[in-house]
Amino acid sequence: MRLASREGTIKGVKVCRRGPSITHLLFADDCILFGDATERGAQNLKTILREYEYVQPILARMYSNNEGNK
Repeated sequence: MRLASREGTIKGVKVCRRGPSITHLLFADDCILFGDATERGAQNLKTILREYEYVQPILARMYSNNEGNK
């Protein structure tokens, strides 16, 4: 999300005019994503979610393997 924000793919929302853009909020096991309410914005979020869906199991395996080595 940070990379997409830096690239301008995702705009996020601003709480105030001079404040930073918020693209996502992460909680214990929840995530709230913010973006443009346009077809293009929805497509961009969909692309990011597909990348996450692909990478997440790989990262989980790497983490579990590292935990087993301790």
